[in-house]
Amino acid sequence: MTHDQTIYESIPDEVKRQFKLDVVLSVNRLIEEIEFKYPLLSSREKAFFITMGNASKDGDYGAVYEAFGKVLLE
Repeated sequence: MTHDQTIYESIPDEVKRQFKLDVVLSVNRLIEEIEFKYPLLSSREKAFFITMGNASKDGDYGAVYEAFGKVLLE
């Protein structure tokens, strides 16, 4: 077991479950916000979100998380 796995396994299940629920709620709110503001977005922003949606539909969740991470870092 790697160090990362050891740390993950030490986190109580209830904490992991609550974190997952919080992430789902946050993502849902973000999606609703994007859908609301979609007509006001630039063509570049629209292209980004369309690409993210396509990656999600293709099941490439790693790419989606990586893209969101880059956006957050910027």
